[in-house]
Amino acid sequence: MGKGVDTTVNCHSLAAAIKEAGYDFVCRYYNRNNPGKNVTRKEAEALSGAGLHLVAVWENGFPTSPGYFSYAAGKRDGCDAHRYARSIGQPANTPIYFTVDFDASQEELSGGVSRYMQGVIDAFREEAAAGT
Repeated sequence: MGKGVDTTVNCHSLAAAIKEAGYDFVCRYYNRNNPGKNVTRKEAEALSGAGLHLVAVWENGFPTSPGYFSYAAGKRDGCDAHRYARSIGQPANTPIYFTVDFDASQEELSGGVSRYMQGVIDAFREEAAAGT
């Protein structure tokens, strides 16, 4: 994909400058608990209009320990992320990344994190089937 920048700051007014600086994408966030971190529709349109790709990351709650990760949390986060993506006009069939913000062991990855991700997948399927 090329060279990118990751930021929690709305950069719609900087889109052209980011592109001119040689960047190909901007990584921005969707977040239920900290909406000030969220990419907005206006920002997404500005970034796309400048020829930049938008990388969307769902980072909600406290994905910093194994206790956060469960099937139910994945369903909730998946549903919210899918709905937020549609609300700002993220194109269908483009990725949303989900954070595991700690050094998970193989056991944690194959346990709670795996169940969480299955919840995300199931939520996406349900949201897409419902047309939301």
